[in-house]
Amino acid sequence: MRWYVSILILLLLAWRTSYGLTLAERVSLLGLCDLAIYEAECGDRDLVPYASDCLFREGKVKEALKLLKQRPDVAPYLVMRLSADFQVSEAKNSIDLVELSSKSVNYIKDFLLNLNPEVALDVKLSLLRIYFYRQQYERFFNFWDAFPELSEKKEARKLLALAYYRLGMWDYALAVLSPFDDSFGIFWRWKIKKKLGLPVDEEEKRILEFPITDFYRVLFSLIKGILPYEQLDSPEAYNVCKKVLLLQKAGLDALSLEALKECMSQQEDWFKTLPLLPNPYYGVRLLYVDKRLDWKTRLEYSYLKPYKGYVRLASLAFGVDEDLLFSVMRQESLYNRFALSSSDAMGLMQIIPRTAVWIAADNFGERADIPKFFIPFFTIKYGTWYLASLLEDYPAFLAIAAYNSGPTSLNGWLKKNPWIEDASDVVEFYYAGQTREYVRKILVNYYVYKFLLK
Repeated sequence: MRWYVSILILLLLAWRTSYGLTLAERVSLLGLCDLAIYEAECGDRDLVPYASDCLFREGKVKEALKLLKQRPDVAPYLVMRLSADFQVSEAKNSIDLVELSSKSVNYIKDFLLNLNPEVALDVKLSLLRIYFYRQQYERFFNFWDAFPELSEKKEARKLLALAYYRLGMWDYALAVLSPFDDSFGIFWRWKIKKKLGLPVDEEEKRILEFPITDFYRVLFSLIKGILPYEQLDSPEAYNVCKKVLLLQKAGLDALSLEALKECMSQQEDWFKTLPLLPNPYYGVRLLYVDKRLDWKTRLEYSYLKPYKGYVRLASLAFGVDEDLLFSVMRQESLYNRFALSSSDAMGLMQIIPRTAVWIAADNFGERADIPKFFIPFFTIKYGTWYLASLLEDYPAFLAIAAYNSGPTSLNGWLKKNPWIEDASDVVEFYYAGQTREYVRKILVNYYVYKFLLK
């Protein structure tokens, strides 16, 4: 143990004695992870939640789980708090601490009684989500029976309907879906009724009443081959903000933001510069700040086609639809050529470096280094080749999922779920929340590019 930790322990013990606070309160207040972990490992049960939190954040999952075994009463809440979308490995591993026996249900009940009722319900919903996305349907239904108040949550009822659907209990799924008047409920009633051979005229009429960029209206239109009643105008391009264009052509994209804000304050039609910009990222974000613009203008100018020459060349070379490439580019980077994600994905198409190196070396005989990943020509070339290779192995909606989550993860999921029919199954059942949302947005982007823009 490091010497400074020993000194901190002595100081904190003295502080606790002087001011009447517990050691756990002092450690938590000061943010001393090393001390918390040491004391928890030595048997201080009060510090287990805080120490486990520290270990999870350091990626030490096994060590955190070992500590949590001392405090099964707090394990459920800690799991929920540490994993906001309940898809990361920490949540999946930690949920094994909450085996659904009468004893564990009592643990959860006793623990949740000490929380605000609304917070308690959210925690229960979080556990229900994990059971659903891990496809532990027996646990799912037992948990639903143990906590009937979950029916107060619309998302919980939605998960219940989908669980019934997955198990082939279509009549039960229809009964749960009957009160839903949103596009989700109407689409899934349409899908189930088609399987049962029931009339679907009402659902087919109502789904088209939703906004043109609503995901389930878009998906229904793509499945049925229904074109939009009206198209949006292609965005007009005028060099309204000359300073912005000059800065971006010089590669000074970050400096162009202030110039763009200045232009926005002086020119009502500032947005007409966006189609001309090498990096329209900042401008597209500002579209939703300018309250003078209507929704139609925002939509027209937020679906742009930068680097059209490179995209067309890649499209012809690798046989990928141009509109699909623009859809991926928009979702991956919002046209920002210098985009860098937390997972080190780079450039317009957000290629992971190791994937880009493999593509460049094995397929083009090129050396790929980091500066190349931010050059539009190369990132579009590598991203398009990768997407084309995925389209050879999967239907389009699954290729999109694989582009986000990786083919290995997708293949593992498909082995357990060979029944998948269309994109609605991916956006509702796929275990990774990021991928569910990604597929949803790419399909909407594609519909706008392909059918809404003239």
